[in-house]
Amino acid sequence: VEHPRLGWWAAQQASERLMAEQATQHHFRVTRPYGMAYIQEYGMYTYGVRSSMDIRGSGWDTSIFIDGNTGELRDLSLPSGQHVGNTISTCLWGIHFADLRDSPPFRIFISAFGLLVAMVSTTGVLIWWKKRQAKHLNRTQSHLVAAVKA
Repeated sequence: VEHPRLGWWAAQQASERLMAEQATQHHFRVTRPYGMAYIQEYGMYTYGVRSSMDIRGSGWDTSIFIDGNTGELRDLSLPSGQHVGNTISTCLWGIHFADLRDSPPFRIFISAFGLLVAMVSTTGVLIWWKKRQAKHLNRTQSHLVAAVKA
């Protein structure tokens, strides 16, 4: 649908109303609106907010989709508590990018873990280098001993 019957402002008002209804129904709190877009391929508006259901520390993961012609709710997407897959995906995304909401201890842990990995890697390279030098020294000494015996 290239030109939906529902204009931008009407879609925004419908989205805000529907999101408030969903927040009451699903027991979450909208902390701030984030954005709205029209998806021409599906003939729907999407409206994203930051909510108490969001796991990640930045961005938004709570959104609804409304019909571009009627303003009816088509889908609700919650980052946690709605579908196990959404909850797991959101948690993995947050862990991977060290982006969990209100979690400075987690960020400190991830930073410390990164330093630990760097130290273990450096230690491994140093051990390899020393063994390589020792092997090279043993070969040189073996050749010298063989030359002296001959």
